[in-house]
Amino acid sequence: MIELDFNGIGQRIASFRKEHGMSAEKLAEVSGAGLTRSVVANIESGRRGDIPLSQLLAIAWALGVPPAVLIFDTSRPRDTIETTGGDRSIAELLDWMSGWPARGPMNSQTTKSTAASSRRLLGIRNYDRTARMLSDLLRAKEAVTSDPSLDTATKGQRLHELNLQLEMVGDQFESARQAMLSEGVDIDGSASASNQ
Repeated sequence: MIELDFNGIGQRIASFRKEHGMSAEKLAEVSGAGLTRSVVANIESGRRGDIPLSQLLAIAWALGVPPAVLIFDTSRPRDTIETTGGDRSIAELLDWMSGWPARGPMNSQTTKSTAASSRRLLGIRNYDRTARMLSDLLRAKEAVTSDPSLDTATKGQRLHELNLQLEMVGDQFESARQAMLSEGVDIDGSASASNQ
């Protein structure tokens, strides 16, 4: 069994930062969240072990990695960490952090809420992915439309293919959107806009 290792978190942050060719100062600047070069250096060296969640998330976002790969040594997925429910493998904790229900004692009430929470997390992920796919396809369509080097036949063929993909992804997007709305998720931000 291992404990949450803040020194290891710092080492993983330093490793990813160096892979990106970033200085500690640049990482602090890109991350924001009240980080400075000295704070990043202290986190990386293990001198600072109390990393606020906002800073950990900001660093992970700036490095383009999931926060879980900073928290856990994913090269050792069968190592265990002590939790209130007993020892859990890193692999199991990664599943749980990704939206899969944690295994443990559940009654019928927590089973329903756990299932709803997991559905919601997976639904939000699906919605966001299809929204990004739509955006990418629309940019690709715009690029093909404005590309003067393409002859009419090639441009027509590519636009036809993109339109088919847009139709399919558009249907997936609308399905994901409706699923989120039926779960009571304000996915469009309309509830917060109407409350202002």
